[in-house]
Amino acid sequence: MKTRTGLIISALVTGLILSSIITQSQMLKEKTNEIEIIQSKNLRHTPLYQKHFFKQIISSPISAEQKLSHELNRILSHISSIIMNFDNIPPNPPEIIGPTSGKIKEEQKYTFILTDPDEDILFNLEIDWGDGTESVDCGCGKSWQNGTEVIVIHQWKDGGSYNVTARIQDSYGDWSQWSDPLIVSMPLQKENTIQHNEINTNEITKN
Repeated sequence: MKTRTGLIISALVTGLILSSIITQSQMLKEKTNEIEIIQSKNLRHTPLYQKHFFKQIISSPISAEQKLSHELNRILSHISSIIMNFDNIPPNPPEIIGPTSGKIKEEQKYTFILTDPDEDILFNLEIDWGDGTESVDCGCGKSWQNGTEVIVIHQWKDGGSYNVTARIQDSYGDWSQWSDPLIVSMPLQKENTIQHNEINTNEITKN
């Protein structure tokens, strides 16, 4: 699949380069024709015109070559970017490490390990906490290299079971798949209190 697509891209590159060369050649030819037409007029004998004419003769071909070179470099740079992006492998889903249970309204600390097969710089860590809230860290002002560990703190307001998932984006704009969920249980404090009272009551009865 990659080989076939690579051939298509190569053909497109060749076509763009040839199209650019033809366009620039036509521009150069039109410029030369304009100079020849002006040369045939009577004004060509005036000193002022001769100075302007010879200046055009010298500068026009150089200017056209510079434009052609600039255009080719721009096209090649753009195509190079496309090819690099085509060969890019998306990042791996973040690995999530942290507690799988806790108390509601208490901060829990989680570590997200970011990796990329191409070792690209990583941005935009998105975290779905499973409770209807999301965290987004753009990585602004810093670079996340391959293997970076990002620590994020979260707390749940209500008891229940939550699936924490995350994904990461690389410098080419490709996103990883969402990670496998880390299941976090947040027991209700009221339920714990009731269970605790029941245990105490049973102990008193036995005595």
